[in-house]
Amino acid sequence: MQAPKDLTEALRQAALAVSTAEGERVLEDLVSALARILGVEFALISVYVEPQRTLLRTLATYFGGHIAKNVEYPVAGTPCEFAIGRAFGFFPTGVAQQFPHDGLLREQRVEGYAATTLHDAHGGPIGALTVMSRGPMRDPEIVEAMLKIFGARVAAEIERRRSAQSYRAIFDSAESCIFVLDHDSGAIVDANPKACAVYGYSAEELRRLTAADLSSGAAPFTAAD
Repeated sequence: MQAPKDLTEALRQAALAVSTAEGERVLEDLVSALARILGVEFALISVYVEPQRTLLRTLATYFGGHIAKNVEYPVAGTPCEFAIGRAFGFFPTGVAQQFPHDGLLREQRVEGYAATTLHDAHGGPIGALTVMSRGPMRDPEIVEAMLKIFGARVAAEIERRRSAQSYRAIFDSAESCIFVLDHDSGAIVDANPKACAVYGYSAEELRRLTAADLSSGAAPFTAAD
């Protein structure tokens, strides 16, 4: 593993990576940057599959130099079972031998492993940020620092996405008409299914209208009001 020669340089690279990552592929960009900084072949973000928490599902997977498809895998018998709940789990060498039931470690000839626990907004463990290498994993101070920095950014992004999904679920299931309007123009930015049903428009059709287009035109429902 060819990690940065000193912690200062690693911190500089990490700060740049976590501050510039954005957009729909932010998780993929983060694992790619983390693997590049630490010089490892594998990096992945995994979260529990609820409610049993016997499986982990990857949200972003850096595998041998490129982003790979996401998968589900059992927690039992893997280093993640040991690492989740700890601030830092570290196996510098021989991790495949220590977890013989983990087929991936054996197939990919993984030698070194490190992970940090990802937490939700309430401090509960939701998964792990993991890096693995085919060679010995040295410089535990640098590896731990990188995992904690990237882990904080990853956890924040996961929480943001979950909040957005919760908002959307409430928005779509509400039994009252809900419109999201542009403050300056009155344009309809979004509308829930109930609003579509009541007014007889699809959501796409409503987005081409303004609040004034749906109003009676009588005070207090004029365009100006």
